[in-house]
Amino acid sequence: VSTASSTVSSTVGLVDILRPYTHALEMLPGTPQPGLQTSTLGLVAGFLVRAVQDNISCLGCFDTVKVPASSSPTAALIVNIDRGGLSYPRLSFVGLVIKLEKAASASVTAFLKRRRPVQQLLGAVLPAVSRNHARMRA
Repeated sequence: VSTASSTVSSTVGLVDILRPYTHALEMLPGTPQPGLQTSTLGLVAGFLVRAVQDNISCLGCFDTVKVPASSSPTAALIVNIDRGGLSYPRLSFVGLVIKLEKAASASVTAFLKRRRPVQQLLGAVLPAVSRNHARMRA
């Protein structure tokens, strides 16, 4: 049985856990530090770019997240497996994906104890990501 006070306290707990990450998600991302985790998340970011590209017709939308090709350390895994069909994410988009991963990792224990954890995590971080996107396009 859930009461209004327990719902409020659990929400406050999530807000507290995510506060440093939602603040970071609002800022324009800097250049990611090279490393295996960054390269792995660069590959994930490239997959996200490709998935969105295949489903959305807004060509201008991709300028903020995609580059034609890259020799950046963040694209190392993509370069090694690319046979011509993979997407290369912009460094700033990789930085955003890294921040999302950090927020999810920091809060996974708290979210898994709640109903609909994915929806709650998205509801907590999407407003910050939206503000970041508005800054990237400005």
